[in-house]
Amino acid sequence: MQTREREVKGLVEALQVTPPRPCSADYLGVYSTTTLYPSLAALKCLSAGAISECIWALAVLGGGAVYESETDMLIQVGQSHSWQGLTPVQGAHVCWGLATARHCTPALGHILGGRMAERLCELNPRQTTALLWGCAILLHQPHAALQKLTKNFKANDIAGLSNFGPGQLATFGWALSVLQQQDTPLFWLVWAEICRRPRASFSKKAVHMQLHQVALEANTAGVDIALYDKQGLLEAAKLEWDNEIVNKRSKQGSYYARDILTTVIGLGLHHIEEDASAGYAVDVSLPHLKIAIEADGPSHRSRNTRQPLGPTIMKQRHLQAAGWQLITIAHDDWDSLQGRSAKLQYLQEKVGDLLA
Repeated sequence: MQTREREVKGLVEALQVTPPRPCSADYLGVYSTTTLYPSLAALKCLSAGAISECIWALAVLGGGAVYESETDMLIQVGQSHSWQGLTPVQGAHVCWGLATARHCTPALGHILGGRMAERLCELNPRQTTALLWGCAILLHQPHAALQKLTKNFKANDIAGLSNFGPGQLATFGWALSVLQQQDTPLFWLVWAEICRRPRASFSKKAVHMQLHQVALEANTAGVDIALYDKQGLLEAAKLEWDNEIVNKRSKQGSYYARDILTTVIGLGLHHIEEDASAGYAVDVSLPHLKIAIEADGPSHRSRNTRQPLGPTIMKQRHLQAAGWQLITIAHDDWDSLQGRSAKLQYLQEKVGDLLA
């Protein structure tokens, strides 16, 4: 960890970027990235490998809240280098960094394709998991990488799946599920390894959350994964999931969800707040119409393309498979509505469109 911290510090100093001070989420939401930009000419002196580590470092420092313009600039420079000389580890760092920053780019296909995919044997389990997690968040299908991983694991050319920890295996399976890659040889290899492990090794709540979503995706895709679950792992994951949904109902929703709820009440519609009857916690439901209204805050969408991220798309897919119609409201669309009457009209039209 200290080595990584030194790397981040060195990269920040090289970029002349001021990291945000410890502060509230509200401050980060309005933080201006116009401070101390590096010049494009200076960045062009960096190698593709250095660019990849800069993207990783900015994601560590700012997450998805800041450094959007700097990240765009780094991607532009990386493209000018055609990402030549990038190692698989650096490729995994780029993928993780972009996903952490919720930053979508077509460059990811070039970064993870070709020779990069052929060298995935150089990645350890943590790095492999980070790469697939990043692809799932950004909804990028790394076809060449998936094919190579399948070949490697089948031939056991690399440290096999037995070297992956329980959390890494769960994330691996979850990522493939988000990418709708369940009915593939790679998923079955991962799932077989999960089912071989003692149930007690999958005890963390986050792991159970991922495994239950794997089960939901299997149900949606018509894939029977329960057949191999001899230890009741999926049952334990569902129990943890259901408990988490109940706990969420007692928590206050986001500003957007509360404001949308107020608008639904203003329309006089019968509703349920944080409805769990669909198998997910839905911000507001109209149960008699089987309509789920979801407030898509910043964490649900790419910060630069505004497209929904992988986990959000998977949730929508599962709700629709359960027979629900969806109204998804992006936070910036809601913010653009001026006044109460505009919000009432907007939501009334959305409901009307589904009932037409």
